[in-house]
Amino acid sequence: YLPYGIGCALIKDKQAHLNSFSSETAYMQHNQIWFSDLGIELSRGFRALKAWLCLKMYGLNHFTRLIERDVEKAKYLERLVKNNPKLKLMAPVFLNIVCFRYVDDHSNEEMLNKLTKRIIASLQFEGKVFPSETIIDGKSVIRVSVTNYRSKEEDFDLLVEKVVHLGDRLIQRLSG
Repeated sequence: YLPYGIGCALIKDKQAHLNSFSSETAYMQHNQIWFSDLGIELSRGFRALKAWLCLKMYGLNHFTRLIERDVEKAKYLERLVKNNPKLKLMAPVFLNIVCFRYVDDHSNEEMLNKLTKRIIASLQFEGKVFPSETIIDGKSVIRVSVTNYRSKEEDFDLLVEKVVHLGDRLIQRLSG
């Protein structure tokens, strides 16, 4: 719910981190760790201010509720997928990511991969729902990252309806 530019990564191995970025050059000699030893930027703006201001204005509970709501929506989509015989959940849903695909008992993996790619492209071109693609165990799957605070259950109903409709229509073209 905040700009990507203020994100951070927690790193377990301090020495591996330093080895990745620190550089001993004639013009940057120093006896202690500098900010430039920790990343590719030699300096950066006060990005943490954006996070701090949002936390001060809305509070931690606000963001907690938003994240919990996204997880609930992902669980809703998971139930829709599990309850539709033409769809298959491709990975467990732990947080806000749901990975699934249209399935057809008469199709091989190569055809299902092509079908999935075409379904995703058609959905994105149409402009009503915007899933992405990922690969799980060599299989192309539809990846939905639930992060939009305006998403409603009806949006996920529409997504499932469109995936099934497109899958039914495209499978005839690909197998024919």
